[in-house]
Amino acid sequence: MNPFANPFFSPYGVKTLSSTFKILVLPALRLTVALVVLSATGVTNARGDNAEETLDHRLQSLYRQVRCPVCPAQPISESEAPLSRILRDELRKQIASGKSEEEAIAWLVERYGEGVLLKPRFNSAALLWLAPLLCALVVLGVLYAYVRNNAYRRPR
Repeated sequence: MNPFANPFFSPYGVKTLSSTFKILVLPALRLTVALVVLSATGVTNARGDNAEETLDHRLQSLYRQVRCPVCPAQPISESEAPLSRILRDELRKQIASGKSEEEAIAWLVERYGEGVLLKPRFNSAALLWLAPLLCALVVLGVLYAYVRNNAYRRPR
């Protein structure tokens, strides 16, 4: 009998199929099952954690956009004022109910006005703030033109 023809032959004796199964296959099978179970539970936990982390991340970005009505120039994420807590709870309810961030901000602006945002949106009323600058530029332009024309008309 050729010793290399039989995969269960050993120099120490003939191994049976059951001893080879116990030594090689069973531990590999157990390891495979353990890895599959651990990875499956890890994937489901990661999905649940990611959903919660995503919600918290969305809320934190919203909280940083909203001004605390009590504290000047401070977002509600950093404020401990009671009204800030109420606004955080309301925003959490809005987002948890399935509304988008834009809808939650629109609801907040509708209820409290543009002043509740740390970076107010640009609208036509903002052009009024540019009016003094435009007037100053026009006056400087007229003054420059006047001085330039009079410089050429001076007798030498």
